[in-house]
Amino acid sequence: MEKVAPNFNVTVEEIGPCKKRLKVEVPRENVEEELKKRLEELKGSLALPGFRKGKAPKGLIERQFSKQVQEDVRNSLLSNFYQQAIEQNKLEPIGEPEFDNIDFDTSKPLNFQVTFEVKPHFELEDYKGLQLKRKSGEVTPEELQSALGRVGLSRMQLVSVEGGEVLAQDQVLCDYRVEVEGKTVSHEEEVALWVSGQRVGTLPVPDLTKLLVGAKAGETKEVKVNLGSKFQVAEYRNKEGTLRLSIKEIKRPTVPELNDALAKQMNFPDLEKLKEAVQRQLEVEKKRWVEQDLQNQVFAKLLEMAKFDLPKDWIQRQTVERLYRYQLELLQKGVPLEDIEKEGGKLKDASEGSVISDLKISLLLGYIADKEKIYATENDLEIRINEMARSYGTTAVKIRRHLEKQGAPSALRHQIREDKVIKLLLKEANITGEEPKVASAPSLHSRAGSGEPPTKEKEVVKKE
Repeated sequence: MEKVAPNFNVTVEEIGPCKKRLKVEVPRENVEEELKKRLEELKGSLALPGFRKGKAPKGLIERQFSKQVQEDVRNSLLSNFYQQAIEQNKLEPIGEPEFDNIDFDTSKPLNFQVTFEVKPHFELEDYKGLQLKRKSGEVTPEELQSALGRVGLSRMQLVSVEGGEVLAQDQVLCDYRVEVEGKTVSHEEEVALWVSGQRVGTLPVPDLTKLLVGAKAGETKEVKVNLGSKFQVAEYRNKEGTLRLSIKEIKRPTVPELNDALAKQMNFPDLEKLKEAVQRQLEVEKKRWVEQDLQNQVFAKLLEMAKFDLPKDWIQRQTVERLYRYQLELLQKGVPLEDIEKEGGKLKDASEGSVISDLKISLLLGYIADKEKIYATENDLEIRINEMARSYGTTAVKIRRHLEKQGAPSALRHQIREDKVIKLLLKEANITGEEPKVASAPSLHSRAGSGEPPTKEKEVVKKE
């Protein structure tokens, strides 16, 4: 874009936290010059009936294309002088600008206002030498025992109960029927229900546990229900009805004993070898958790050192985007839409708090990267892509092609740059506590560390 000399007037107003309004006046001469240029460009490219290309009279062009030309001139001047105004005043806009009070007449100066949010200004000095405390990476006997218990749970089986009563942890096989005013509006046979659940098919049944506990196979239970707004038959939605459950079979979760037989089922020679494998897996996860905790301590201290507000609209946009992605993930996992909608307010509050923290951390890490002249090189990008390719069992070419298709290489460079900053801060920090047996470089792939040690491990499925 060709730049116009900055012979224009700009007034900068602070109208809120990280929000600016520019009042701009562009001299009439610049308006006339831009109009003349556009007309000359149009004249050179047009071939009007009765005239060779570029030979149509200027007056004819002005009469026929006046509205289009003026619209082009207006938009060009707004964009051009807005860009020069923010450069001249060293402003860093976030998001899209809002233009208003536009007074455009080709025979007068152009006046307009533009409102936008800007990056917050802050200073950060003593980010080197942070005082951190490394937590113990040792796996405790209690953690090992708990993990082994979960290995047993992963092999849980449902065993049919003969002659007993339904317990809260059971699953029942039943036929069900929904009636409204004596008419059956829905029914299904041999449906497996967890007694601790609150739903029969798509029908919400908050008292399901209370209804079933103590029942026996062969019995029929009934309860009054509201069919709700999502009932499959539209004419019966939100009506009161009766749910009848005929219990056909009771199945109870049974956890196998931890012994050599179970270990062999999981491709280990005996129980001791299974325990050793679980122990090693826990040690890897505990080390990862220790490094994540150090990283979280860095974030917390940076946030304490730099107090600043964030643009409100920016927070809202990011929150809505994150909430949408999270709700989409829940839907893909099979969580009912009404449950997601019911928790929408809580999800939004949690998302906004997380967004604010993440945005501030990103700005702080960017500030340090600029100050320390830390960048993500093409070689850094190539190394990371090769790591991803090995992790996914594919080629670097396919990973790079996928990233480019998604427009993600710049995001990956941003991540690499932040990883480098974290590595620098940890290297320069004063860390007390137990030294890890195997040093590992921290990675900034997730900031949502819980601050709690790992309590779940992947199921051990093959001999190491």
